[in-house]
Amino acid sequence: MLAGVIETSEFSFADGQLKPSRYNYTRSGLGKSKQDFIAFDYGSKTLQHKDGTSKLIKGTLDKLSYQYQLKLDLANLALSERSSSTFQYAVADGDKLKYYRFRVAGEEVLTTPTGDMLTVKLERVREHDSDRRTTFWLAKDHDFLLTKFKQQGNGKGFELNLESFTLNE
Repeated sequence: MLAGVIETSEFSFADGQLKPSRYNYTRSGLGKSKQDFIAFDYGSKTLQHKDGTSKLIKGTLDKLSYQYQLKLDLANLALSERSSSTFQYAVADGDKLKYYRFRVAGEEVLTTPTGDMLTVKLERVREHDSDRRTTFWLAKDHDFLLTKFKQQGNGKGFELNLESFTLNE
């Protein structure tokens, strides 16, 4: 069975902060097809989405642009030589505003099919009543490329590992 996902984020960048203007998501194939969009209207301080209109809170990102903002924040953290830090992002998800928090858990060298990679180990910080644990390893010397992803909870879990990559500079 085949599936396809197309996810795009349009944004501008100033003073170290991404400012999204539009987010689109389309999934087809496996299971139910899904389409979502969010339009950021800074003039009226509103978000337009398939469920209507919501208030736009300053600094809100979308489900794709927050990942780029995290990479920028990690690069700035590496430049400042701080050993540990936490990051929080307000992320628009339709008519909901979610807060994604991450904690830098250190650095780790991973052995991959493409060679050893120095990674930043990042943990998703969840509510205290959640038993789900999510950990990311992002390659420091390769634009914080996702190298390993592990999620556990409710007696289940899965892991993704980088097998190969091409990085255009």
